[in-house]
Amino acid sequence: DSLMVVDFATTWCGPCKVMEPKMNAMSEEYTDAIFYKVIGDSSAEASSLMKREGVRAVPSFHFWKNGEKVDVVNGANIEAVTSNVQK
Repeated sequence: DSLMVVDFATTWCGPCKVMEPKMNAMSEEYTDAIFYKVIGDSSAEASSLMKREGVRAVPSFHFWKNGEKVDVVNGANIEAVTSNVQK
């Protein structure tokens, strides 16, 4: 089953904006993974999802496989995100 990468961000987060083009490029390169982005301050539902997933800082990248969360990378660490996608 496919790896799912969830990118939690906010509109006011500078590092999130730096990561956005890198994540877009990664989603084009790794087409076997599914990439989602949740903007926490865009709606009550998005904010609720961030709380439910335990996101305390942004950006935060959550990796899911077969319905289970397999890893989390907090911060604008493209190397760690790439490493998780390549697993």
